[in-house]
Amino acid sequence: MQKVNYPTDYLIVKANVTSEWDDCSFAIIHCPPKWRKDLRKRNRLLKSHSRDGSFYAVMYWDFHVKFFQNWHRIRDEEFIDLEEFFGDSHWYFVEISSDEFEGLERPNNKIGAHQLKLMKDTFKFQAWGSRTDEKFETEQLPLKEIAGTKPMCWFW
Repeated sequence: MQKVNYPTDYLIVKANVTSEWDDCSFAIIHCPPKWRKDLRKRNRLLKSHSRDGSFYAVMYWDFHVKFFQNWHRIRDEEFIDLEEFFGDSHWYFVEISSDEFEGLERPNNKIGAHQLKLMKDTFKFQAWGSRTDEKFETEQLPLKEIAGTKPMCWFW
């Protein structure tokens, strides 16, 4: 997995879970150009509601996120120190191979009910354990940096 400074189909973001027995330290969001375009459309629909002082967020069912544990293996015996990897930021676009993706450790809990929570200038993902009420959640992400404000050449 390699951090990059240009938009890719995947981004990594810090995440957590409200569990005493399960672990979740990061998530990977599959964000291809069509998904980013849909995010921009949803943001435009939000504009009229966001002028209302009591507006907070809208929710969408969205399964473009996968949650992972901190103690994961990328390749045989190769581990990532997440504090070092993230540094000063809590998200990055990444290049990741299918083998690397498949090698990541998922939480023990079966996760369901994935939601995209879209706020005025940010968004995040939430999901819940299917047999527990434990909440998995990403950090908030900057909408314009990820979705863009208008179509650009790298979206197509």
